[in-house]
Amino acid sequence: MKVEMYPHAVRADDNPFITILADGLKEAGVQAVQYMPFRRGYLSDALHVHWLEQVAWGRFAKRLRGVMVVLARCLVRRAREYRAAGRPVVWTVHNLAPHESLKGEASQAFAELRRLFLPLVTDVIFMSGSIVDEVVAQYPEISGAVRHVIPLPHFRRFFADIQRPGVEIDPGAYRKAPVLAVIGMLRPYKGIPQLISVARELDEDFLMIVAGHGDPGICGAIEEAIGSDRRFVLDKRRLTHSDVVSALSGADLAVFNFQSILNSASVLTALSLDTPVLCPSSASLSEIAQLVGSDWVSCFDPPLRSEHI
Repeated sequence: MKVEMYPHAVRADDNPFITILADGLKEAGVQAVQYMPFRRGYLSDALHVHWLEQVAWGRFAKRLRGVMVVLARCLVRRAREYRAAGRPVVWTVHNLAPHESLKGEASQAFAELRRLFLPLVTDVIFMSGSIVDEVVAQYPEISGAVRHVIPLPHFRRFFADIQRPGVEIDPGAYRKAPVLAVIGMLRPYKGIPQLISVARELDEDFLMIVAGHGDPGICGAIEEAIGSDRRFVLDKRRLTHSDVVSALSGADLAVFNFQSILNSASVLTALSLDTPVLCPSSASLSEIAQLVGSDWVSCFDPPLRSEHI
């Protein structure tokens, strides 16, 4: 069996979900075939699409006017080919809405996919049973599709191949204070400036590491929130998987202040590296908390307050 998948692969240090999925399909005897927007004729057994907004990703799409809409229309055409051949078109729902605000051409491309692609979807994969009604209410275009619930996987096996750092403590620099970690892409929906402002209200000593890359706007807001407080360390580099392992393995708690969230690979990453999590009590995250227990996932009712930390 072959599945044409979009995306088929990601960069080496991106979210490992697609890599884990492709490896799992291979172990099951299913070949993941690369989606190519201008391909015609040759069909696999199914078309599997993940993020709709990915037509607006990449330098090529952002630099050349009209490319995003062309890519959206190519995906619609490809889905129509599969439907005409009686083959499934699958959509995995990762987010209730794109994490980044879409403007101009990107917004137009997303709107076309919603209007023309989503009605062609025959099967929808949800990563939590608790989010099905919310997603269908947001996207009524998929109300007639077959629904499947396949939970977001843990990443323990993936990270097992990445060496964890040895524990090397410099007695002169050692702090007897908890280490809190905010790890991953720096994006507005994660509420990091607000988290820092709340944490600064604490009288206790701690070290909060905020690490990941983001645009100048969100990085500036984070720097402004930190001010001169030496309890915070901001690392704006694009993190490798080794960086993520190092940061989370050395933390006592991974802290998340999502302003809105459907599924979270970041939470699963922290748990896969044996780091407890503090996060909002959304439907899917509360489901994870019930599964692993409150010693590993502690949920708070937003908004975040200093007593939650």
